Amino acid sequence: MCLTVLSGAVQVRLLGICVSQPMMLVQELVPLGSLLNYLPKHRTELSTEVLILMAAEITSGMLYLEQQRCVGVTVIGAWV
Repeated sequence: MCLTVLSGAVQVRLLGICVSQPMMLVQELVPLGSLLNYLPKHRTELSTEVLILMAAEITSGMLYLEQQRCVGVTVIGAWV
């Protein structure tokens, strides 16, 4: 399945892939930036409830990708 046709409620839409070196993914604009960068910068500002909501949304998105046969259960387990 092509990643550009996936459309889950809590996933960032992939617009395309640039295969030159280095390889890059082109995705829709994410106003707050990467979650990987956002969490360490704002960790003291985020309540437990917000962190639980984020974890639930990530889980939902990964489940959607697995159901679409885009990502395997072993990849999902690696993120836990």
